[in-house]
Amino acid sequence: MENALISVIVPVYNVAAYLDACVGSLTGQTYKNLEIILIDDGSTDQSGALCDEWEKRDTRIRVVHQKNQGLSAARNRGLENISGEYVAFLDSDDIIYEDAYRRMVKALERTQADVAICQEVLFYEDGFTFPAYEAVWREKTEDRVQLLKHLTDAWNVAAVIVNNKLYRKNLIGEHSFPVGRKMEDNYFNMDVLSDATRAVWVEQKLYGYRQRKGSIMNDGDPDLYLAYRDALLYLRNQIRKTSLKELYPLFDSYFLRNMARKRKQALHRGMSDMAAELKRFYIQVYNETDTKCLPIKDKLNIWLARYCFGAYCLIHFGQNL
Repeated sequence: MENALISVIVPVYNVAAYLDACVGSLTGQTYKNLEIILIDDGSTDQSGALCDEWEKRDTRIRVVHQKNQGLSAARNRGLENISGEYVAFLDSDDIIYEDAYRRMVKALERTQADVAICQEVLFYEDGFTFPAYEAVWREKTEDRVQLLKHLTDAWNVAAVIVNNKLYRKNLIGEHSFPVGRKMEDNYFNMDVLSDATRAVWVEQKLYGYRQRKGSIMNDGDPDLYLAYRDALLYLRNQIRKTSLKELYPLFDSYFLRNMARKRKQALHRGMSDMAAELKRFYIQVYNETDTKCLPIKDKLNIWLARYCFGAYCLIHFGQNL
């Protein structure tokens, strides 16, 4: 099955300056059996026309034009059009290493995992090239519990995002992205990875993640506070719908620690109403949490954030609010 078809979904919106680099990184893959689906989400620049030009140049590319509906709707439209045995996502301002999909397919077949995951490289300029071979860690496989734990890793966003993964189509099933929500990757991966039996982490950094002003997650929108809250609350609530009770305290603690941090940020920026809203949710979840199951350090920290917030901020941020 090492020549199985991979469907790659690329949502496109006003990225004319970056689209050629993105699509070129796909057409230049060493793994040739690709179905590249470009979803033009109502672009107002030349992105739509560029998509059509690429479709004429490479028979593996299909273009779908639609009215602007947002990232989740564009990805869902792509999911409606896939025919591959594997599914990948690529943002239209990012790039993928030329040998990425070959390595990820080999890892999936070698381990019989449901999803392959790589690390990402952040870059800021055009003309970026991937560094020479560098193993981030030795290839490893993980079961469902180990994989879901990574959704609470503050240091490791690789588990949360979708673009650095190669999924088996049958793992995705009928799952889709939540239309109208930000941080949509959190929702999708919580649902999909909860159904996984095994994941494989490949050794290398294979995904190029462009950092630019005006991107969805860097636009400074104050509503991102509430989007962040809603996404983490979804993770916390969904894990409680599983039988993995050993993970309940971990997700409770993760939600509480991050809400305390966001509340501090809101207060620091003079957003008192938002800070009050975050506090309200913090108290609600704190009262539902069985703190006896938490490590002593976590138990103390979330207690301080609940009852002595000034002391909590002083200890963790060097500021007393």
